[in-house]
Amino acid sequence: MKAEGNNGPSSSILLPTSCQQNGTTVTAGGSYTNGGFVPNVYNRYGDIIVLYVFAAPSPGYAQGIELGASNVGASPVLGTPAPWQVSLSISPPPVAARCLVAAQPTHDVQLAP
Repeated sequence: MKAEGNNGPSSSILLPTSCQQNGTTVTAGGSYTNGGFVPNVYNRYGDIIVLYVFAAPSPGYAQGIELGASNVGASPVLGTPAPWQVSLSISPPPVAARCLVAAQPTHDVQLAP
């Protein structure tokens, strides 16, 4: 299955290398570009790596139908040591054709102590 990062600049630090489906679980993994360094632009508390899974393209759905996205609580925080891994469960188990990972803010407020 193809593993890719989205085209947004915030996701350019993600380097996805694998995506596999095992029954109802889809798992993507990878590392960071720049050897694991996460720039200071990710200074919001709780920016995470989200996995989106899509079915094969079909009429009217050139990118494929989205089968699911990883839960915020199950998504690794940016800046965690490389390699990173993120999983999600899809049900019933359709065949996933494409994975997409993205760096997403959680909009959690980071306040000084």
